[in-house]
Amino acid sequence: MDQVETWMNLGNAHLQLGHSDEAISDYKKGLEINPSFAPGYYNLGGVAQKLGRTDEATALFQKAIQLKPDHSAALLSLGNIFSQSGRLENAAKEYQKATEGDPDFSAAYYNLGNTMADLGRMEEAVSAYKKATELQPELAAAAFLNLGNHFIRLGKINEAVNFYQQTLALNPNQAEAQHNFGLCYFFAGQLGEAIARYQKALELQPNYADAQKDLAWVLATSPQPEWRDGPRAVELAERAKQSTSGRDAFVLCALAAAYGEAGKYPDAVATGQEALRLAESQKNTGLVDQLKTQLSFYQAGKPFRGGNPAVVK
Repeated sequence: MDQVETWMNLGNAHLQLGHSDEAISDYKKGLEINPSFAPGYYNLGGVAQKLGRTDEATALFQKAIQLKPDHSAALLSLGNIFSQSGRLENAAKEYQKATEGDPDFSAAYYNLGNTMADLGRMEEAVSAYKKATELQPELAAAAFLNLGNHFIRLGKINEAVNFYQQTLALNPNQAEAQHNFGLCYFFAGQLGEAIARYQKALELQPNYADAQKDLAWVLATSPQPEWRDGPRAVELAERAKQSTSGRDAFVLCALAAAYGEAGKYPDAVATGQEALRLAESQKNTGLVDQLKTQLSFYQAGKPFRGGNPAVVK
């Protein structure tokens, strides 16, 4: 082992102990011996990224790639930075380069799949996920879940159902898949099935705010009286509000509806107005319009029926 590798290994050991400053010092000492050692810049970039110094990390990863164009780990890390900052086309290019440098790099294929799905390029997303899961089968459930989420956002419910079914076949205890499968039933008007899925998600993850919110909404607003339960809806929506610190306009929307179903109209009005202010500040015009309609019901002493506050995040 040469001196450069010794300094790198020492830096890695310090980093595992949480000693970032010492790790940086070790990596830099190694680079003083060999300024062209690409892994040293990659290691420094990793520390900078961990410390939240994104611009510095970007420059260091780029330096590593300049010295070693097929440095797949640096390409992956650079792609992650681009993805997190919304530069999806740039992220896709780096992930693609990472797979070219290492055709067995499952994480790069998986992240490429995520990015292609975010870009709406679903065929390419499916292809990348397929390769990732061939290399690392345990990624399959997460890949199917992501595909289901992307298709439901596109309003393609049948496609979403297919991928949620595949997710749950691999992992029946995936709470997010259970919840989002429930959304598919909700959008299809099958409220009993939606309720069952939401309840299953909450059995698996009791503090799951989205499941609490969406179950509360159905129990508060269902046009079918057999599914309505105002007190239960209030309990669920109040828990969701606590979980989200009152900062989720969709949760507040559901809580207002729950108060309305329970006959607590002053609370429904106050909560609906709170939700409206938050939705307006977030420029969520669709929710703003719905909340204005809801408020007219509560102000008239009536519960609200129908509507759709569900959202896939």
